[in-house]
Amino acid sequence: QLLEEEQQTRAAETRQKLQVGSVFKGKVTSLTSYGAFIDLGGIEGMLHVSEIGHTRTAHPQDVFSLGQEVEVQVIKIEKGKDDKRPERISLSRRSLERDPWRDAVSRFPEGTETTGRVMRLETFGAFVELAPGLEGLVHISEIGAGRRLSHAREAVQLGQDVEVKVLGVDSNRRRISLSMAAVGGGSQQEREVETASSR
Repeated sequence: QLLEEEQQTRAAETRQKLQVGSVFKGKVTSLTSYGAFIDLGGIEGMLHVSEIGHTRTAHPQDVFSLGQEVEVQVIKIEKGKDDKRPERISLSRRSLERDPWRDAVSRFPEGTETTGRVMRLETFGAFVELAPGLEGLVHISEIGAGRRLSHAREAVQLGQDVEVKVLGVDSNRRRISLSMAAVGGGSQQEREVETASSR
């Protein structure tokens, strides 16, 4: 009885501060495949997996543990289904982080050679993470060092660290074009072909 009353008092206090844009320190109460539930003080909010951070997250349990304290921002308040949960609160942690795309152009200017990690493989190319929250695409024509590939996995593997060259950064469209073939002024195989033909 006392606990319930205490929770109602806390919930009433939280409701007074509750508005879109408010920042709360909350505790993780449960984890699901699609996000984490956060207790803001007698009221729970939902932190969707896409709002955890700028870095792509597959499973919330990779980032959080139960009872962990997190700082979150309220991004949406909707009417709930019943009196027990009179409101549905959507939260974001990503909105409190600095957007890595803001300085992507200065960090990775065209022509930069760097190492990245292969995050996803598609028929049209490989997505390579250059920094947390910053992924670029190595088009399939820029992977195979002269070989014709039908899928990126024929040349690279998930989680592999690869040398890439930045071909261009479009911050507005959040796209980075990368090449593996152009690293070091051309690929190993291309250089071998050149040396053979110059003999």
